[in-house]
Amino acid sequence: MIYEHAIRPMLFNLPPEAAHSGTLRIAGALARVGLIGNTIERILKLEDERLAISSAGLKFPNPIGLGAGMDKNAIALDLLGQLGFGSLEVGSISSNPSGGNRSTPRLQRVPQEQSLLVNYGVPNDGIKVIAERLRRYHACAPLGVSLVETNTGVQNTTSAVIEELQKAALVAAPLADYLTINLQCPNSISGPFAKASNLRALLRALADIGDMPPTFLKTAATTDERLIDELTGTACDFPFVRGIALSVIIRRPFATTGKHHSSTTGSVTGGPLRTLALESLRAWYRRIDRQRLMLIGAGGVSTGAQAYEFIQNGASLIQLVTALVYRGPAVARRIKSELLAAIERDGVANIQEAIGCVMV
Repeated sequence: MIYEHAIRPMLFNLPPEAAHSGTLRIAGALARVGLIGNTIERILKLEDERLAISSAGLKFPNPIGLGAGMDKNAIALDLLGQLGFGSLEVGSISSNPSGGNRSTPRLQRVPQEQSLLVNYGVPNDGIKVIAERLRRYHACAPLGVSLVETNTGVQNTTSAVIEELQKAALVAAPLADYLTINLQCPNSISGPFAKASNLRALLRALADIGDMPPTFLKTAATTDERLIDELTGTACDFPFVRGIALSVIIRRPFATTGKHHSSTTGSVTGGPLRTLALESLRAWYRRIDRQRLMLIGAGGVSTGAQAYEFIQNGASLIQLVTALVYRGPAVARRIKSELLAAIERDGVANIQEAIGCVMV
């Protein structure tokens, strides 16, 4: 409540991108103090074995993960890691440094929708620089590294993109508990890997690295059964691929206002995506090989009830970013508390038993 009534109004008086970058720099500085981070961890601590998820060869202390996009350059991981998330994903990171899109504003708030408009164009310091920060981080929950093609402003050939992603994965693989491979830029609708032959070529290149950690393929939300079957069929031929992360990037009107957002590029995050995210999640869960692949859901989750609905419809993990912006650093604790209340109400022994329970 302190965040929503006192801290958030101050942050929202700043331009969104300045508030984002400034908060991360302050968080990184506070983590170096040590004492403050430990105090935050004690205040927000809520661990319960009933919330643990074991999947893809990993154990997540709870299913609520911080998604890529919050800490693109791994500068605030120590403090973010003390907020109670069951996993942290940094990035998205490219092989080469990138300043992202030049157009401004690159980040806009839509408070009445609990939403953001994102057109960053994946700015980041590049995998070699960020790798040095990752080597200094001691994770208390699985650490994911999200990899993406470098934003150069021009379209690369598919072979060049594959080579670049392979180089980035070679550096990131020893430092991550899992990798996420973006099959398209988060701010675009399509990419070269919508074509099965290109995806297979990418996965062969990653397999050549040898010791790959569990890897998730991030793809646009869809209910198209042909596309789902094509992607999962290809993915299942590569043992290191352990799941699909659904990224809802399709532009659409806002739910409350009924208006289209003013930005002509980029993506919408948060509340307006929840219905589409659930529809896509159900479609994927019906068709995947559940012994081989898990699903990571995202899109408008900010409460325990919403998280529980995603889990019941097939998500093993849920990632959020926008909810942290609007609800503050206690959001993971609140969601976990509400999840525990939900499984106690329903007589479910643990949250893993609830995965896909309304789909059977």
